[in-house]
Amino acid sequence: MSDENVEIARQMYEAFNRGDVDGFLQLCSPDFEFRDFREAPGLGAFVGHDAFRAWWAQMIESFNDLHFGADDFVDAGDRVVAVNHATGRGRGSGAAVEMRISNVWTMSNGKVASLIAYTDHAEALKAAGLSE
Repeated sequence: MSDENVEIARQMYEAFNRGDVDGFLQLCSPDFEFRDFREAPGLGAFVGHDAFRAWWAQMIESFNDLHFGADDFVDAGDRVVAVNHATGRGRGSGAAVEMRISNVWTMSNGKVASLIAYTDHAEALKAAGLSE
């Protein structure tokens, strides 16, 4: 099942990058929970498809050309840790935005149950039960 979980995580990035929120959410359980990294504006837990859609709309409103390029996937059984490189431009300012984020995807019954973003890769690995 682990290879399947990594493939699901890959598909999630593809859907996000093409702006396909419906395709993204098709791969999520109905009670999918998303937690953005601690330093992000509007921090909190977004539970369910409608809450994630609201977060997505806020990102689209705030950034042009938002893209998450997954550089590496670490298989952790029912979890996948993905290191990604986020880029975009502030919609109002035009300022370039670039950062590295590690995501922990938790899978259940072939669907994404949760996604938690971290700015510290070691913290993401620890959350997935791994170490560097």
